[in-house]
Amino acid sequence: MFFSGAGFDNSPWVFQEGEARYKAHMDRGQNVGLFLDQRENRQRIYESSKSKSVLNLFAFTCGFSVQAARGGAAKVVSVDLFRSYLDWGKENFRENELDPDLQHYEWRCMDSLEYLAWAKKKDLRFDTIICDPPSFSRSKKSKKVFRVDKDFGVLLKACADRLNLGGTLFFSTNFEKWDANLWFEKLSTTAQEAGLEAIEQNPSQWDFEWQTKAAMLKSFCLTKATR
Repeated sequence: MFFSGAGFDNSPWVFQEGEARYKAHMDRGQNVGLFLDQRENRQRIYESSKSKSVLNLFAFTCGFSVQAARGGAAKVVSVDLFRSYLDWGKENFRENELDPDLQHYEWRCMDSLEYLAWAKKKDLRFDTIICDPPSFSRSKKSKKVFRVDKDFGVLLKACADRLNLGGTLFFSTNFEKWDANLWFEKLSTTAQEAGLEAIEQNPSQWDFEWQTKAAMLKSFCLTKATR
């Protein structure tokens, strides 16, 4: 990971992560625009997206979308509740010489669960779904509250319903009250009900601690059964 910019002021910086580039804003406190502990997961998306349809929920600044597009995805849909983050994601596409206005890149400013319900009505399905929800969020428009510990089951099943057979769901969370082992148990139970299998726990990167602390990133890969 490299950084380029004019200095630690309000001017934008750029993260260089391998061959990918991401805009950073140093005036946003800790929210500079990229979650560094997802680096290897972004690389997995880059390596596995060739010719696939990819849905990135809770997309934030669309780092996963960038890597899916760079990896040759046939379609990339980025969904986030805040248009400002999607606009930031478009900046990230341009940083990587990707045209965000191309027809096979879609930007949906809406609640992720509402998008999944809409996609069901339209019978839209995906080869890969990336789901990295916040621990807690509240929609200003609908006043709906999302809590990952209470709503992950509904979310997981909705994602599984929109996956093609053999498709992959990448699920991750930083929810602090459950450690990686407890998440594995809870996801395994829900996965069986949702027709998902081959749950795989992705380890942290070499420059992050292994999940001995509940606050660390918990990351899992699940596959839609082929029959």
